[in-house]
Amino acid sequence: MGMFRDGNHDLMYTGELYTGQLYVCVRADYRHRMPSTGTDDLADRLRAAVGAFVRAGRGRPGAMPEHRAQTLGFLMREGPLTVAELADRRQVRHQTLQATIPDLEAEGLVRREPDPRDQRARLVVLTDGGLATLRLELDRRAGLIAAAIEHHLDADQRAVLEQVPDLLHRLAGGLMPE
Repeated sequence: MGMFRDGNHDLMYTGELYTGQLYVCVRADYRHRMPSTGTDDLADRLRAAVGAFVRAGRGRPGAMPEHRAQTLGFLMREGPLTVAELADRRQVRHQTLQATIPDLEAEGLVRREPDPRDQRARLVVLTDGGLATLRLELDRRAGLIAAAIEHHLDADQRAVLEQVPDLLHRLAGGLMPE
């Protein structure tokens, strides 16, 4: 960890070697400029904890790569989508999905069909095999989390944790653009 100035802000950076790639996290430290509130500190700690939690579940041997799981997950929740709609939902470039979809299609996880709304367009459709593969991955991830809860939290902590999913969904709704 180190500090440097960009002219306006003190910046902290940390680097960590993770699965062969260097990730560098940079964030502005405004605490010296204005008093911090308890809510600001809670928000920063929550952001860091959620990020660490999500990263801990990824990159395990045998795990489905996140970009594939997200793509299949959107198709499971929302039904058939065009590549453009899928890119918009995933907040990635169209070209990113143009590289992913053929691989998923070759493995029989998705198929493409004509879009009844626009015969020039094609829909990406989750296959039964894709749904089964995604469910296995989601079950694997849930199993990892369940094991961590069992081994690392006592009954009181588990009772507190019961409230967290609803609270996070409520916060996520407050972050969505209107």
